[in-house]
Amino acid sequence: MKRTGRREPDSRPALTALAYSDGLTIPVVGRRHRRARRLIVRVKSGQGAVVTMPWRSSIKAANEFVNRHRDWICSQWVATNHARLTIWREGAELLVHGQLTRIERISAGPSVYGRIGPVMCRVDGRDDDLKPRLEPALRMYARSWLMGRLRQHADRHGLKPGAVTVRNQRSRWGSCSSAGTISLNWRLIQAPEATADYVILHELTHLDHLDHSPAFWHALEGRCPDYRDHEQWLKSCESLPGMLPHAQP
Repeated sequence: MKRTGRREPDSRPALTALAYSDGLTIPVVGRRHRRARRLIVRVKSGQGAVVTMPWRSSIKAANEFVNRHRDWICSQWVATNHARLTIWREGAELLVHGQLTRIERISAGPSVYGRIGPVMCRVDGRDDDLKPRLEPALRMYARSWLMGRLRQHADRHGLKPGAVTVRNQRSRWGSCSSAGTISLNWRLIQAPEATADYVILHELTHLDHLDHSPAFWHALEGRCPDYRDHEQWLKSCESLPGMLPHAQP
């Protein structure tokens, strides 16, 4: 009888992606090495979590190892992602309307364009960093989109704000002055549309209640019943992949 040898394991096994937040996941890849003596995980830009595995280590053991180190992996993924976003290279990902969206570089004859979601503009074809041209274009789109949404909600609820501005605030998502001037943070373009709508409705409600009294929250809940869910997203979004940091002092 012919003797069959033991089947060699896959050198690059598929591991379970790590659930992160609001449906987002961190890719997890395995790399078996004959000299490895223990499981090791590293977080690499553009790859996700890379798990070095002893040659005979099981996929189950690797997945359990990843889950035990979930918090560390998530924190490293966020730090790596934010570091990548200081330069907007092709392939980097930003949140646009709550969805991770890849930055693209498109050649059209002699011209080169950068694109992120609904925004496309001409860029310097000699520079890998698309941010100097693409970020202003994204801000212009954010201003147009946010002001359009504010007008829709103001008309629907019979509210009349004063001046409206879209700026790059250091910490606030929005504000409403005693004169009825509403300011919105352009980075709301990164939030899910319903969450951006909540911030707009929050500030519009201040036109009737310039405080956070029970009357204010009652009025806001009538206009946005699930406002608590949106508040939670805004509190935790800084740790999401693809989220731009607030303006620095």
